[in-house]
Amino acid sequence: MENEKLELEVLKNTIKSLNETVENASECDTVTKEEYRYLANLLDKLENAKIQLEIDIDGCIIEEV
Repeated sequence: MENEKLELEVLKNTIKSLNETVENASECDTVTKEEYRYLANLLDKLENAKIQLEIDIDGCIIEEV
């Protein structure tokens, strides 16, 4: 359980950093649409992994509002 909590913290930090990267990439002329989509897709996958890990840790389902 402790390892999962550490993994969740690392995942949250990674998501935060990648989110900043995606925001900056959207304003950069040298980043192609394909590269931007790749980063955004990766961010979505990491968000889904974070939600699944939170469910595993907390034992509950998080509902969207």
